[in-house]
Amino acid sequence: MGCINKKGELVIDYIYDNALIFDEEGYAIVNVDGLLGFIKEDGSWFLEPQFEDARQFSNGYAAVKLKDGQKIKK
Repeated sequence: MGCINKKGELVIDYIYDNALIFDEEGYAIVNVDGLLGFIKEDGSWFLEPQFEDARQFSNGYAAVKLKDGQKIKK
């Protein structure tokens, strides 16, 4: 999947297995090889794919699931 703007122009390449819409904080959850990460509206990484599960940001927080003992990579 990739992202287009309201003009129908491709703004983020088709490089993700799946993607959700951008949330109120300006981040989208994307799936790459079975792991979830967050991208910014310009397509750059906010948090690279590392989560088993993730929810969109709301009021500055997002629920995520890591493997036991795993630390978040920034």
